[in-house]
Amino acid sequence: MEEPILLREEELVPVKTTWQRGQLTDELKKAGRLAAPMATVTIAQYLLPVISVMIAGHKGELQLSGVALATSFTNFSGFSIMLLIFLGQDPDISRVAGSYAVWLIPALFGHAIVIPSRVPKLFGPALALTTLLFHIAVCWSFVSLFGLGSNGAALAMSVSFWFYAVILAWYVRFSTSCEKTRSFVSDDFVSSVKQFFHFGVPSTAMLW
Repeated sequence: MEEPILLREEELVPVKTTWQRGQLTDELKKAGRLAAPMATVTIAQYLLPVISVMIAGHKGELQLSGVALATSFTNFSGFSIMLLIFLGQDPDISRVAGSYAVWLIPALFGHAIVIPSRVPKLFGPALALTTLLFHIAVCWSFVSLFGLGSNGAALAMSVSFWFYAVILAWYVRFSTSCEKTRSFVSDDFVSSVKQFFHFGVPSTAMLW
């Protein structure tokens, strides 16, 4: 008579797993090596709009309110000033938020390049932090030095995201660690770009 492959429930022997201190330390180190670069990149990217709000806020309460409202609102509702007014927001704040959102539109295309091109290891966090420092300098220059106000903060976001995108594209193109990700341009790529703009341009127009 053949023996069953699976044991009966009463035949199962409970095993207590114990962690040694060295094993736990090794696991934490491995998790840290994976999580730390991703966390650094994510935090640095989330700080970009925060920097814009902080610098624009130094120009006055109206700019602070408008930029903060636009930063949070455009994440889920698009770039519509009329929607803010319809919801009962102050018209002046809504106009600042709407103007900021319009000047933020070029950042969408840079952001679309950054997201799939992000690289791990040391270069990714280093570039994210470099972009953050670059954004601080550019945002301060546009807002305070050139007097562009809240629109300058949005324009700085666009410039910073395109700076990020260009450096990432350069790294993916020339770095030996990205050799397997590179391929020759094919007809599929051209058709994909056409499809991207086919949907992207009308979607961008709707944001106005």
